[in-house]
Amino acid sequence: MQIPSCMIGKVTINPALYNGAGTIKKVEDVKEAARCEATGAILVGSITVEERQENPIPNFWIGPTGSINSWGIPNPGKSYYRRHLPEMAKIAHDAGKPLFLSEVGFTPAEFGELAEVAAEGGADGVELNFGCMNIWDGGIQKRCPSFLPDVIGQILEHVRRIADDLVIMAKFSHYSDPFLLKEVAEVIKVHGVVHAVTTCNTSPNAYGEDKNGRPLIKAGGGLGGFGGFGFKNIALGQVVQWRAALPRGIAVIGVGGISSGEDMAEYFRYDKVVAVQVATALLTKHHLDLHILDRFLLEFSELPEQEPETAA
Repeated sequence: MQIPSCMIGKVTINPALYNGAGTIKKVEDVKEAARCEATGAILVGSITVEERQENPIPNFWIGPTGSINSWGIPNPGKSYYRRHLPEMAKIAHDAGKPLFLSEVGFTPAEFGELAEVAAEGGADGVELNFGCMNIWDGGIQKRCPSFLPDVIGQILEHVRRIADDLVIMAKFSHYSDPFLLKEVAEVIKVHGVVHAVTTCNTSPNAYGEDKNGRPLIKAGGGLGGFGGFGFKNIALGQVVQWRAALPRGIAVIGVGGISSGEDMAEYFRYDKVVAVQVATALLTKHHLDLHILDRFLLEFSELPEQEPETAA
């Protein structure tokens, strides 16, 4: 099967495969990604205005059914990226790859503030992370914008004011309520600032125990985002619904459960998505291993071309 490339806004991603949020945070990570021929873009973050430490360890579990994480968006904060993003952008661009910045704000204005950092630092676009639930302050879980259509609209207006030539992508949690998904899609269409929707973030508040009855992760009483292999069919369901709910002018980027070239093909068949991201599979050894993407691309290229028919 021919390896796809795509254009989102004015930005080309070739190949249309790159890392998901949470895997690349610092200059050293960007240098590693720049050396990986199999990644067509580099996504940094998620980042927040203030520096955040990771949640108490253990905060990541991976097993045969998937993964549970509650990292809590650890990152060095806006000041670090204001200093180092220009260097990151140059490293990516010298390697022929666009650089995107994933961001999480705790107010609509903070989303705009972080988008401004991206624009000033030379990033090609931002991914507005509307779907992270793994933030606990004082034992209280923060809400995320994915389930608040009015707040999503407010955020998009803040981002619009400084977006300029940035590619704007919006990443959402998975919706068990298909009617809410359609409601949020209408918000996206009305505001007219989003070039692509990334779907989907990990499923909120999964839980598991070890053989001794202890939670697999510590933060939030053991609650964390579920992703990885066992999440693929849920994520694909979100892709199909978003593609049906949005005009073709707004792209869909798929993420969730990709651990082989065949998994990639399931997302790309019938033009459901223009690009895919990989996260859990890059961390199967509990450290970043971007060379897994080389295997995925090889497996994808050896698949037969899809038959020219429309999806059922």
